[in-house]
Amino acid sequence: MSSILVIEDQEVLCRLYEAVLGELRHEVVIAYTGEEGLNAARESRPDLIILDLELPGISGITVAQALQYEGILPGIPVIITTATPREEVLQMTRSFEVLEILIKPFDILVLLDAIGNALANPK
Repeated sequence: MSSILVIEDQEVLCRLYEAVLGELRHEVVIAYTGEEGLNAARESRPDLIILDLELPGISGITVAQALQYEGILPGIPVIITTATPREEVLQMTRSFEVLEILIKPFDILVLLDAIGNALANPK
């Protein structure tokens, strides 16, 4: 179906994303660090990126800004997942377009709805 890049350092969440999204027939690529996420986005050009902001190494914000600078974004929708308060995230993400901000913990059905909206309305 669609290729989804998950950039998330929490292994349990990655396993959940792989199981749920795989069941829906999406190809799921997992990156556990910002550096891995940058490389995966450059190589695979996914249909959607699910991006945690607090990553080891370079932050999710830095990942998104680098992808924006390289012209990869805004061609790929981004869903942000974070424990950071929404107001702070809105300030941090001004330099690139974010489809949805999900504050952890969030309901997996909310994520699936956001993914469905992103993939139904590609850029």
